Amino acid sequence: MHWGLKRSLLSYVARAPDGRCSATDGARASDSGGFHYALDAVDVDASGAIARLAFSGDVRLSAHGGMMFVSIKDPALVLGEDGETLLLHDALGAAGGGSIEFASCSVTKVETPAGAVIGISVGQVHLTQQGPQLFGGYYSPGEPFEDFQITLVDRTSSEGTMT
Repeated sequence: MHWGLKRSLLSYVARAPDGRCSATDGARASDSGGFHYALDAVDVDASGAIARLAFSGDVRLSAHGGMMFVSIKDPALVLGEDGETLLLHDALGAAGGGSIEFASCSVTKVETPAGAVIGISVGQVHLTQQGPQLFGGYYSPGEPFEDFQITLVDRTSSEGTMT
């Protein structure tokens, strides 16, 4: 999963005199900007269609002597009948712990001619009612975040892995 999070937020942290950004536990900064989260699990529904993609990694942003601290941890994309949702782990307990419904989004699947999903483009990423809790209420529900890309490689292909 490659995600630019929110450019204005990343720029703000970079400009802050004590602004810090780290990527750990499966996340890493990418050369093209944004972050790469490692694929952790793929869940399928009864028909064999992808229902949930879970990723591992923790991107932490801090500034102002720790007064601003955000953890974007272990995202998961849920593909449901009622739409798609991006979940994040509530590492700081801002919403009571566990996972929260961070953002709603729309998905476009990239398929092979045989119908195998090899990639997913995720757009229209907007905070849900729970999303702002990770930012201390600074953002409002509906706030847009960056689109992101997921690349899948067929487990039976010569590459033999999923990324």
